[in-house]
Amino acid sequence: MLITQLKGVDGNVYALAQGTIVANEKNKTSGFIYEGATVENEVEFNLAKENSLTLSLEKSSAKNAYAIEKKINEKFNNKLAMAIDTRTIDVIKPDDMSMVKFIAIIENLPLDDESFKKKIIIDLNRETIIAGDDIQISPVTVARNNFTLRIKQKQLAPNVWNDPQLNPGVDIGDNVKIGNNSTIDINNALINTQSLPTVSDLVRSMKIMNLSMVEIIDTLKMIKEMGAIDVEFEIRG
Repeated sequence: MLITQLKGVDGNVYALAQGTIVANEKNKTSGFIYEGATVENEVEFNLAKENSLTLSLEKSSAKNAYAIEKKINEKFNNKLAMAIDTRTIDVIKPDDMSMVKFIAIIENLPLDDESFKKKIIIDLNRETIIAGDDIQISPVTVARNNFTLRIKQKQLAPNVWNDPQLNPGVDIGDNVKIGNNSTIDINNALINTQSLPTVSDLVRSMKIMNLSMVEIIDTLKMIKEMGAIDVEFEIRG
């Protein structure tokens, strides 16, 4: 494996990369080297002396840029943030606060605007799914060649939910049950949740059903295409 120099725009070498390239059979011209770079030259930077910071959105959106500007200004009760375009927000640090504390406050501000989509990361080569536990799924039925899956919220009182006679099924924790009976195989399952069902509930249930990671990933893609989850997929590999 050859060592590759990673240069900055100034022409200086800042890191050396070497390792196994993980690529997809359908795209053999590009790939990833996980943890493959060694930093050789540090970039000089003094965070403590900075008086402002610039936020850059992953995607241009006037609505999102304004929502962030408004949220920051409301938090500090002062006009510190200014969206200078649909992707960039400049923020001035208060004089009585360190930059580290300021960044800590900014990065933990909750953004509840519906236009901020959540993300599911799918690594095809590692057969891995990474998703937050708060990504909700609308009630949906998925029928595939070897299984049928229904997922919905079952609004029951706690005492009824915990009664195996009134609410049968395999309890997998977090108020989630995979329901079936003697005439229905677990591969044709009903996933009941006490609160609104999430991607986390679905993936854990499908793992217990002994479905392969490939089937789980394909099912998530189908559910997204059906409009039952409103997320962005980041496909790696």
